[in-house]
Amino acid sequence: MAHDATADVPPRFADAVLDAAAAWLTELMSGQATEQDIQQWRQWRAADPEHERAWQHLERVTGRIALLDRRAAVASLSPQPRPTARRQALKAIAALGISGAGGFALVRSPHGRQALADVRTAKSEQRTLALGPGMTAVLNTHSALNLSLQDARRHVELLSGEVMIDTQHAAADASVLLRTPFARVDFMHALVQARRFDDYTWVAVHAGAAAVSLQSGAATTALAAGEAIRLGARAAKPIEQLAPTAGAWRDGQLIVDDMPLAIFLAELSRYRPGVIRCDPRVGQRLVSGVFPLQDTDAVLKALSSALSVRVRQRTAWWVVVGPA
Repeated sequence: MAHDATADVPPRFADAVLDAAAAWLTELMSGQATEQDIQQWRQWRAADPEHERAWQHLERVTGRIALLDRRAAVASLSPQPRPTARRQALKAIAALGISGAGGFALVRSPHGRQALADVRTAKSEQRTLALGPGMTAVLNTHSALNLSLQDARRHVELLSGEVMIDTQHAAADASVLLRTPFARVDFMHALVQARRFDDYTWVAVHAGAAAVSLQSGAATTALAAGEAIRLGARAAKPIEQLAPTAGAWRDGQLIVDDMPLAIFLAELSRYRPGVIRCDPRVGQRLVSGVFPLQDTDAVLKALSSALSVRVRQRTAWWVVVGPA
């Protein structure tokens, strides 16, 4: 019988579908999935034929992903997550060859890197870590870190998302080296915030001072309290003044002043599972106020009346904001 070569060609999927499938795969294999997570996973699969096709592709390739529903359902039997087991599972999947023309390189994707991180948070979750005596790190929503805490100099790698590190009350010889693909941030006795974007890292100093440089080894820039900077692959932007509300997320708030609605919704979506789409016809309307990150449904409802926009929620995971 002749071999059908087309059967070996990996199907193509949209990047957003790949990203979502990778997110669900790593979440369900993490041992931390709740019954609500499982229900939302099923809703995601049913929301679009492309979603189901991508998931079935994973099942065919691995031959064991179909068991995830059962595994996730009994996740509550495990009192503690096991990062080592999760890493081994992701490496095993990589070894099975889930990659190719469709771009299913899960371990190399943002979600794959998050799954292999030492510490990570899900969407809408924040986590406070002790880096040592008098040293803390607050990890914002959907973020991931690798840590090395063996000596007085703490090494922190920001893989994705955002972190606030406070060493103001640390020992005299304690310091932190914070790294991203674009930046190196060295500081002692300071309050430093960093956020990773696709093509640059934003760094801000709320208290104390920090020495910032490109990862490529360019000259060091001194940042004082109240200053921020953006560092890309080859160059850094001029120093900018830090908005006093930039760290409001630590208190569960999103504080904005005349922010275009499209940008505001992109920020809000960081704290809410699924997707928020903004119709370009209303994207430039300006938003001001203090908004609670713990209740994004209430925020969307407030926008509906304040800006005369219509909020349509097609599923729990798909929201569209457009003209009223």
